[in-house]
This record gives sequence, C-alpha cells and structure tokens, in this order.
Amino acid sequence: MSSQDAQGIEKGGGSGLGTLGAELAVGAQVAQSMVNAGAFATQATPVATAAAGAGALPELISPAEAATSLGVSEADVISSLEAGDLKGRKIGTQWRITRQALKDFLG
Repeated sequence: MSSQDAQGIEKGGGSGLGTLGAELAVGAQVAQSMVNAGAFATQATPVATAAAGAGALPELISPAEAATSLGVSEADVISSLEAGDLKGRKIGTQWRITRQALKDFLG
C-alpha cells in the first residue's frame, strides 16, 4: 500500500458500502505486511543476548525454557525459584532466569 492510498482513505473516508470492501482489503494488506515484518511477534522467549562489554544485558530464559533444558516440569522450576534454590527474578508475574544462574544451579 502506498502512502497515497493511505492518504486517500484518510481524506476521503469512503462514501458508503461501495468503498468498504476496498478499505477492508487495504487494511488486510497493511496487517499482513505488519505480520510479515514481525510487528506482532510475541516475546514468550525474550531476550537480549549477552555481548561482551559494559552494560550488556544477560541472556534470559523463561521457566518453561529452563524446564525443557533440565527435562523437568515448569512447575518444578518455579518451585525451585520460589524456594531460592534457583536464582531468578520475578518481573511482574513472570520469572526470568539467566543462563549463568541455570549453570550455577546445575554445578
């Protein structure tokens, strides 16, 4: 969709049902472009990869990813986090674990 198309819809607003189909098609095209560009990507598996140097964020994993790595249930990982055996941070309602903390837990 060109910027002219978008401006035409914005300015013209359409004049009834005749243009509704075209406007819906353009909206679907925009949505598909956004999906293809990753605009709606969820971050169930977040994270910043650690780069060497000051200020780099550690690589974080979710309890589900840790559970997969350990071959246990996610509930077991969360229990270990809550007990303090496995070090992690609860951000809002979500736990996050550094890969180093997981290595230390196994070590």
